[in-house]
Amino acid sequence: LAQQLPFSSQYYSNFFVTNPAFTGTKENTNAFLTHRSQWTGVTGGPQTSYLTIDGPIQAKNIGLGLKIYSDVTDITSRMGAFANYSYKLKINDDNNLFFGLAVGVLNNRIDFSKAVVRDADDPLMYTATQSKTVFSSDFGLGYTWKQLEVGLAMPQFIGNKIKYKDNNGGTTSYQLARHYQGSVKYTFDVNKDKGMTAYPLIMVRGSEGSTVQYDINAVFDWQKYGWI
Repeated sequence: LAQQLPFSSQYYSNFFVTNPAFTGTKENTNAFLTHRSQWTGVTGGPQTSYLTIDGPIQAKNIGLGLKIYSDVTDITSRMGAFANYSYKLKINDDNNLFFGLAVGVLNNRIDFSKAVVRDADDPLMYTATQSKTVFSSDFGLGYTWKQLEVGLAMPQFIGNKIKYKDNNGGTTSYQLARHYQGSVKYTFDVNKDKGMTAYPLIMVRGSEGSTVQYDINAVFDWQKYGWI
């Protein structure tokens, strides 16, 4: 009873990983290479890596980006490559609305050679490594008012099926479940002249078949030196 999407610990500094509406919303082009290792020392623990780049075309209120990720958990692995697009609708000087779309491909792989089973004669275990690639897409909305940022995202909103062949000539399907994510962030100026800010950030996630998950973050950012 868990989510299909990988977790990212660093989304507070690279927010378009979770919501395509925030693609290219910063003034500069940004590139990130991030890695998350869960349950270190436990065989098959989740290993997730991201490579992202995004930037604005300010004259047209457009943001463009590229996201590539790998997520490996025990005998299953996923690789995704997505192109992101966002459009900024300026309501007035303080209010902005963002629309985002990510389209790409997702490869789902099951490596039965890594499986540890009680019954080595189980016919299913003789199935070769299964690897299927399907089209996937994410949709997102964002709203900013002064220092407030609110986001809503719907990853895997198309909900394609991945079909695998079994040893009996039949098929087994893996459904890409539609996920829902919401976020709220407010940035406080601690010392504007020195570029010191602080912000709380709340993220809520859910999908059919999983429990509701939430994060509560607090970040202090000193522009010249880094953040904690």
